[in-house]
Amino acid sequence: SFTIRAVDIAGAQSEALRMPENPGSNWFVKEPQGRYLLIDDFDNESATVGFPDAYYKGMMERVIVPGGENYSYWNIEDLFPASKEQFTQTMNLFDYVIWYTDISREIDEHFITAQVAIPQFLNRSPREGGKIIYSTIFDQNFGVLGNPLGFTPVSSLSVEDYRCFPGNIYNPDSLFYPAFPNITSLPVLRVSEFFVGVKALIPKPTAVPIYRFQNPSPPNDTPLFIIIGRNDNTGVYDFVFSSTPLHQLKGNNNLDEFFDIILNQVF
Repeated sequence: SFTIRAVDIAGAQSEALRMPENPGSNWFVKEPQGRYLLIDDFDNESATVGFPDAYYKGMMERVIVPGGENYSYWNIEDLFPASKEQFTQTMNLFDYVIWYTDISREIDEHFITAQVAIPQFLNRSPREGGKIIYSTIFDQNFGVLGNPLGFTPVSSLSVEDYRCFPGNIYNPDSLFYPAFPNITSLPVLRVSEFFVGVKALIPKPTAVPIYRFQNPSPPNDTPLFIIIGRNDNTGVYDFVFSSTPLHQLKGNNNLDEFFDIILNQVF
């Protein structure tokens, strides 16, 4: 804690103020645990949305901890820093970030901060650039003005919104395998909880498709929902972007396999 007072030119002093104001509270520096940072940007933790916190924490315990790694958990719904610089410097303490959020809106402070923090994290120097998995879903009017996704592997979003029902399938895109010949197969994922308002991704030329939605409703198309982007500066594939809530694709009980492939083979 610290105490501060103001003194004017005549030497008169203000009342001393303590920060934090609560006498029973103190600030502390939390030591990072491991190279992985799990960012909780999801406002709801319920069965309706598939218990995102429980899934992601469990996935980290199952996928990275057995290999001798550890991770830090940061709930930015409750503990969002005072500045973008603080946020960026916290991310830069880690090599890998898994950031899951519910609805991205262009005016949302968390999304505005992501536009600044993620590029700096991916291109930091002198340390090797970081790698990130970012999962979100977009507000209905997202992208009406400007190009808010310029920092991502996404060129643009579909005009259409899609509805995903339990049992619907996400198939691996065949274009993924030529880009990553060491990976012979990706798991077929199945929707576990209903969600609506998903927008398809039109990737940048350097991005590679990962999963397409097998839409069982007219027009019975296969919109692209999950991609991986290649860094223009480093040539490394370092940004998995999903316009669908990844934790709600565990209907086949094999979602951990997807994260294992990305975190331990692709990254």
